[in-house]
Amino acid sequence: MVTSLADRAELIAALADRRAALVREDEAAGAKDRARQLHDHVRAYVLPRVRALESPLLVVLLGPTGAGKSTLMNTLARASVSRTGVLRPTTREAVLLATDADAAILRRGPLAGIDAGRIVRAPATTASAGMAIVDAPDLDSVERANRVIADALVEAADLGIFVTSAIRYADRVPFDVVQRIAARGLPVLIVVNRMPADAS
Repeated sequence: MVTSLADRAELIAALADRRAALVREDEAAGAKDRARQLHDHVRAYVLPRVRALESPLLVVLLGPTGAGKSTLMNTLARASVSRTGVLRPTTREAVLLATDADAAILRRGPLAGIDAGRIVRAPATTASAGMAIVDAPDLDSVERANRVIADALVEAADLGIFVTSAIRYADRVPFDVVQRIAARGLPVLIVVNRMPADAS
């Protein structure tokens, strides 16, 4: 008999696995995508969360190269914790701002699937207990490994903050990611930097 939250989550995961396994070649593309999204979401987000209910709120900063994502991270941290610039790619690893206790919980839970060597801890002196902020690798990075990490962070996040600029807002690759975020149902805030002075 399924009684606990963990048991229910495992049952949902099994059903998601089963649905993904039953995808047919002649099935509509939309149905295939939904089956894959369900499987990925349950495996990458639901199960890790259930296994670590004490996990802090995970906020992930996402965006293209040079949009001001790392600058926003430094502003939120009230310190220079993430390298800024306009070179491709500027953010090569995920930069995690969290207390030591929260970072340990995240590594056991939502971030367990990401190589520890690709997550750099920012000094925890300005971190707030119960909330962790991650500056993700640039979404339009020329390095595939960076894009893979950014995608994994999207799956693990509780809140996404998409940072773009007046000259980058229409770029295709980052907004493909925004569409995936919307399809997943992840709450997302959009920050537009470097607006013209006369913009209303």
